[in-house]
Amino acid sequence: MKTVLILFLVFNINFLFAQETKLTGTIAAKNNKEKLAFATVSVFNAQNNSFLKFATTDEKGHYEILLNTPSFYIQVELLGYKTFKSEINTAKKAIQNQDFYLEEDSVALNEVVIMQNKSAIKLSKDKVIVDVEKAGLGIGND
Repeated sequence: MKTVLILFLVFNINFLFAQETKLTGTIAAKNNKEKLAFATVSVFNAQNNSFLKFATTDEKGHYEILLNTPSFYIQVELLGYKTFKSEINTAKKAIQNQDFYLEEDSVALNEVVIMQNKSAIKLSKDKVIVDVEKAGLGIGND
């Protein structure tokens, strides 16, 4: 009888400490509520800031992560949008739904310069023409 009681207590204690939390939600743009595909959702431990898990959103902006950590925070990243960092969450429910809205991060370029270099060697059917000035073969031989 005692062994049954001890086994019962051991399994119940393990069950209490091993509760798994399922994080689900969607990531969308803040300005037009458009769902954002392929955003990275990272989860960090709140006590020591260590990385725990990550997921990427699907084509509909949906993500899903399973956790065993009692307190955590979430960071959402996507190219062209500002990185979002949530407040510290505590895992009180088995399923938590958290939607996030990202702001656009507009970076303006002053100008774009496109450069092209012509080849120093030109091939034709019966000859090879080498442009000595472009090839650098004549430099320093004065």
